[in-house]
Amino acid sequence: MRQLWRLKLCWDYLGQKCDFAALITMQKRNAGQLLRGDVLNTYLKNAVAEKMTFFCQSKGSEMEPTISANETLFVRKLPYLNARVRGNPQNIHVGDVVVLKDPLNSNNYVVRRLAAVSGYEMVSNNKDDEPFVLKDGQCWVLSDNKNLKPEESNDSRTYGPISINNIVGRVIYRFQTAKVHNVVVNSAYSLQNDRSVLFVELDPAEVQLNNDKNSKDSQT
Repeated sequence: MRQLWRLKLCWDYLGQKCDFAALITMQKRNAGQLLRGDVLNTYLKNAVAEKMTFFCQSKGSEMEPTISANETLFVRKLPYLNARVRGNPQNIHVGDVVVLKDPLNSNNYVVRRLAAVSGYEMVSNNKDDEPFVLKDGQCWVLSDNKNLKPEESNDSRTYGPISINNIVGRVIYRFQTAKVHNVVVNSAYSLQNDRSVLFVELDPAEVQLNNDKNSKDSQT
């Protein structure tokens, strides 16, 4: 039974990897980075060699208690968000913890929780603020730390709606230490569809290398 479960995860991963490779290839082609004859080779290269995940380091207290500062985060790449169709397992959903370009500093990335997407009506606690509906391609992100004031949270309450294309990935696993680590709670749909990616691509040895590198960087 366990062997069958592993085979199912690997089969699911293969399907998602093919979708991922197609999205990356489409993105490059639409950007004019590929000649027609390069499309197939680029797709095969992405399908075989390109990982669907990357590691990054958390900063700040905005996402506590979900994520604390200086944790190693395992992130699923989300390429070409505006080309996705409903039902694609790489799609993002309300409730997901995402990595995005900082709207206040394009050289930085921040981690926030997706709170609303296009079509949602946003109503403020301040009665002087007019309700509004998020436009196509917009989303609203919030910090998890309820102990911070809105102006301290560096989220959509400060800079307003952001483009969904600012989002580069979904955080699917966190490492506080080598012994303390766990799955990040995202939307039910994302949790289900990220299982195969975790099973195939999360390498404990690579985690240790990242922890060692981050430890050295923090000491310099």
